Amino acid sequence: MNQKPVHSGHRQRIRQKYLASEFQDFNQHEILELLLFYGIPRKDTNETAHRLINEFGSLSAVMDAPVEKLRKFGLPENAAIFLHMLPQLGEMYLNDKNYNFKKIYTVGELKKKIMINLLQNNQNTVLLYLFDTIGTELFSGPIKTGYIDNSDELISKIVGIAMKYNAVTAVIAHNNYSGILYPSPTVINMTEKLKSSLQAVSIRLTNHYIVSDDNIFSMAESEEFCNIFKRQFSEGVK
Repeated sequence: MNQKPVHSGHRQRIRQKYLASEFQDFNQHEILELLLFYGIPRKDTNETAHRLINEFGSLSAVMDAPVEKLRKFGLPENAAIFLHMLPQLGEMYLNDKNYNFKKIYTVGELKKKIMINLLQNNQNTVLLYLFDTIGTELFSGPIKTGYIDNSDELISKIVGIAMKYNAVTAVIAHNNYSGILYPSPTVINMTEKLKSSLQAVSIRLTNHYIVSDDNIFSMAESEEFCNIFKRQFSEGVK
């Protein structure tokens, strides 16, 4: 009878450990061992991971090592190149995540971006975000410093920018250093006026977010105010 290898099933256990907690419960050599699974098939990578960490001192030092030096430790060329390109891949990922203005944002990602942008400000600010048909960001940035108001000047400015970028949808956000998340009558009135003004030029207002401290309030997701954002372009249509 053929005896199973000592490490039979070990790779699957490591993968399951990652799926359960990502890298939270991993030692550096275990992270490296998992990465090497994808460059060294069907071979125990535990010992190799230990040797590399002991030689270079840390996970990051292994990844920063030249390909030729990694090859001297018995790594196949594919595995050595894979490890070496991970830091550059990570840098490209972060640049794309934070600075790619053509990115299509999910609601959760947009909320995080709004929180980061507004919490960095030390004064009240109104932000505008514009998107095309598929949700690609066309414009994002501050359009007013100070408290939000329902002036025709502010609304006209938003509509003008939205038309300039040929936007299909728009989102606005503002912060409130008073600590109040609930929209004031001024904010509610401004949102309704802006919705109507944008609708007149075939642009849909999809949300108005209010940020205070580390909290964010979504008017479109609240039962009380969601009707402001519904049935746009459908009034009078059965």
